Amino acid sequence: MAEGFCQGLWLGRLQSCRVSAMRILKTMKPGAKGTQTLAEEFEGRLVCVRYRYDAAAKRRYTTAEIIVAEGDWMPRQPGPAPEEAAWIRVRWDEQDLRARVKAGGGRWDAERRLWSLPAGTVRELGLESRVVPQDRPEGLAATRPPGSV
Repeated sequence: MAEGFCQGLWLGRLQSCRVSAMRILKTMKPGAKGTQTLAEEFEGRLVCVRYRYDAAAKRRYTTAEIIVAEGDWMPRQPGPAPEEAAWIRVRWDEQDLRARVKAGGGRWDAERRLWSLPAGTVRELGLESRVVPQDRPEGLAATRPPGSV
């Protein structure tokens, strides 16, 4: 590594690095002309090769982005933003749950007969299974006591 480029690691962080002062003028995918040597060296772990230029130091650097670890990952399910309102169903006989929803900032909507609560709070309280889809904000049958009309 060129002297003065990166001074070393300290607790996993670079102490001094000029990367932010450099411009990237070219990024190449593995297999492109000029990447064969690095592709062979990193044996299938090469993601891309970049040519960086530091005008102040009048230096050119070739950098390689490589895969260093691999593991299973589950993408987050798309959902409303944490501050966006979500409609949830709470039955009339679930007094403890109603109290938790109220304490979390929930508001009762008598017309829809559903509780409105920030989506982030719904996740914190573990109430995702009670969310009414936005295209069906009617909850009348599920929130009325048995035998009522």
